[in-house]
Amino acid sequence: MAKNNQSSDSKNPQSSPKKEPLNVTKPPASSIAVDPTLRTIGNRWTPRLAADGWTPISNLFLKNYPRLGIRPVEALFIVHLMSFKWNNKAPFPRYTLLAENMGVTPTAVRSYARSLERKGLLVRRARIGSSSRFLLQPLFDKLHTLLDSRHSSSTIAPNDTKVAPAVPKQLGKIKFFPASGTATTRKT
Repeated sequence: MAKNNQSSDSKNPQSSPKKEPLNVTKPPASSIAVDPTLRTIGNRWTPRLAADGWTPISNLFLKNYPRLGIRPVEALFIVHLMSFKWNNKAPFPRYTLLAENMGVTPTAVRSYARSLERKGLLVRRARIGSSSRFLLQPLFDKLHTLLDSRHSSSTIAPNDTKVAPAVPKQLGKIKFFPASGTATTRKT
């Protein structure tokens, strides 16, 4: 009679031990040690606030929106639009949701969008049965122009003296005054 060489794990206590499931639960965000010198959202706010979500905003936009003729309330509207922009596609939040988040009426939100559209900084695309898309590319293009003019202003003359900033005299409807760094808008 042939002997069965296969051993049964359930009968043989010397067989490989059962593996315990790994404990994969994470500690609460507030107890995680984070290097305080890292430039993270959690270090800038708190880990708990960062876990609830955050919106990236360009510093160039924050520092220059008045130069583009954008009022503070319109800048806040843009920040709220950006909170719905998760990739390179146009965000499409409902006016009522934007109004609720901003603490204003839907009529006020529509007026901010209309004003930015008139200034050439926003394009709205109405969609049947759905919320409008808000195209921010015109704003991004104006900000790129500002960035380009800032970078082109750092040229060095042959005798190693700085050349005056090469700021365009006009960017869309915005007239720049290079000496003071201020801008005004013209109605055309």
